[in-house]
Amino acid sequence: LAKVIASGSAQSGTSIFWVREFVEGEHLGQTLSRGPMKWFDACEVVHQLLQGIQHLHQQGIPHGNIKASNACIRPDGSVRLLDCALCVDTEPRSLTEMGHRFGTMAYLPPEVLRGEPLDPFRGDVYAMGQLLCELIRGERLFPDSNTLSATQRQSRTLSMKLETGPMEVGEDTPEALQTLIRHATDPDPAQRTVSIKVFSRSLAEVLEAHQSEALAEEEFLD
Repeated sequence: LAKVIASGSAQSGTSIFWVREFVEGEHLGQTLSRGPMKWFDACEVVHQLLQGIQHLHQQGIPHGNIKASNACIRPDGSVRLLDCALCVDTEPRSLTEMGHRFGTMAYLPPEVLRGEPLDPFRGDVYAMGQLLCELIRGERLFPDSNTLSATQRQSRTLSMKLETGPMEVGEDTPEALQTLIRHATDPDPAQRTVSIKVFSRSLAEVLEAHQSEALAEEEFLD
């Protein structure tokens, strides 16, 4: 997580502000523009982010605005999660109730686009599953359009998400990873991965299996 180094409010008391550390590097939106990442590299990046989000959730705080441009890869390979300004509301809310505070349309799960209440913690699970899928595929799955009205964007995004169903990353990735992403991005929240903690643990198991296979192959070649 990017560190908050100062906070305060305007003299009028009508607005508040946070100052966070400057994070050198590139955001994942820039990474996406260059095409697919190797699946294990994408998993390493997302696993770091999941650890940060898990820390937030353990404090009872959802992030609420996870997307590619809100995560930054530093030159040393570490990853920082940015823009936690929406980490305020822990109760399920509908899109109408939350309005502009609901995050980014392209990363919202289908239930909120249908007008149903969203559990913000499960919303973070969905957004992280989508982000992992995008990094592996090297494309934005639900590109936004500034030429459409908010209602048209909502209808278009919902239609695309329902047609897509659980997201797929392709058969050239481990089956366990494919299953993990399907569960995290299931359109039915009742079938979705239950928590960021479970998501993080499962992803760690995928990475550990890959590392073990790579080590065994290296020893065999030696």
